[in-house]
Amino acid sequence: MKEKDTEWLRQLLSQADRNLVHEIHSIISPKALHIARKFYQQMIKHPKSSPFLDNKEVESKLQQSMAHWISSLLTAETKDEIDEFIRHQIHIGDRHARINVPLVAINIGTSVLKGHLFKAVLNSDMQQDRLVDAIILLNEIIDLTMSVMNRTYFTDMMTDARDQQALKLQSLGMDMALQTESLRSSLFDWHRQILGMWFDPGLDLINIPSILRTDFGLWVFHKGELLFPDSEEIVKLKETVLQIDAKFGDALAQRKKGWNDALRDALDHIDDHITCATSLLGALKEQTLALEGGRDPLTKLFNRRFLRTILQREILTSNSTGERFAVILADIDHFKTINDTHGHDAGDAILSQFAELLVNCVRAGDFVFRYGGEEFLIILNAVDERKAIMVSEKIRNEIEQNPFITSDAVTLSVTASFGIAVHDGHPDYNNLVSQSDTALYRAKTEGRNRIETYSRT
Repeated sequence: MKEKDTEWLRQLLSQADRNLVHEIHSIISPKALHIARKFYQQMIKHPKSSPFLDNKEVESKLQQSMAHWISSLLTAETKDEIDEFIRHQIHIGDRHARINVPLVAINIGTSVLKGHLFKAVLNSDMQQDRLVDAIILLNEIIDLTMSVMNRTYFTDMMTDARDQQALKLQSLGMDMALQTESLRSSLFDWHRQILGMWFDPGLDLINIPSILRTDFGLWVFHKGELLFPDSEEIVKLKETVLQIDAKFGDALAQRKKGWNDALRDALDHIDDHITCATSLLGALKEQTLALEGGRDPLTKLFNRRFLRTILQREILTSNSTGERFAVILADIDHFKTINDTHGHDAGDAILSQFAELLVNCVRAGDFVFRYGGEEFLIILNAVDERKAIMVSEKIRNEIEQNPFITSDAVTLSVTASFGIAVHDGHPDYNNLVSQSDTALYRAKTEGRNRIETYSRT
């Protein structure tokens, strides 16, 4: 069934007074770029929209897109032109949802845009008796256009909400029991490390790690918060980690003065907070122990369904904190040859081992997806390009050195190619994935078993 707003927009555009339409178009079209610039000058100052515009590449492209959109508002006349215009609004709505633009920012933007367009018409030489009709027509076209756009936006956002809930239910299951022990181990290793450093006469304070950079800390602020968005335990766990980090800073300051009661007090507080953190981890484990995993059935990794949900959140976090992250696409070299020569059961065995190797090479706070076929996607949190290359090289080398065993106990040598893209502030996750895909294509065409990074030059 066709939506009413689409039909109303189609009817309005096809039945509008053509002379009035052309007159309005002749007024606003020459000023389209000027209006677009004014629009972004206002929107970039607003706290609800600035996070999505505070990027020169985005701002530059969007100004041209907005100018084109303004010019096209009143140009669709034939059925085919109107159909194409409506399809374009649906595409824009999908893009707004993909970038995760807040609805309040869209509404503010609509109001700002209307103001500029109405002002242009009112300041024109249009006859007085035509002004009211022109403003009413322009207002109706914008409102119906935004209705079509926002309907698509709401549909996509509802899908995201369902995926977030599904992600929460499907991501852990029995794996949480094993992951809890790994996270506890990371936490205790960090605790033992700093305790040893306090009593080391040659202590180098600069090289003492922050708990926020351990597997445990990264998991809490990236994966844990995503998987348990409404969990009281995660809120308390985040507070506890920040308290540990603060007391660690206090201890560092006191350590410079030598052993004293203040230093002992800070270390005691760290010990108490670590006990609290392990208790909270146990509570999360109990919550999820009975759940079954719903990941890719072969590799047990996340599939592409959850990529949008996770990347949207990582981009939001990155843009609010200024901390970058990387997307890596990894593709098994000559995988078709493996399937053709040894059979699909052998190929499945290689994929399972490959996935396990990837998971073992990244941290608890990172994400690994089966992107499709023999292609895998990794999200590395809190890294720059240099660190992303180091991790990719480590994975590439592990794959090259690791013997892969088929279901018939045949040992195969496997290599993989990697494409890296580091988030640059762009709000659209598709942009980042496309960049990593471009880098991967270059790695494949330049010899395979190699790493390439996306170049913006």
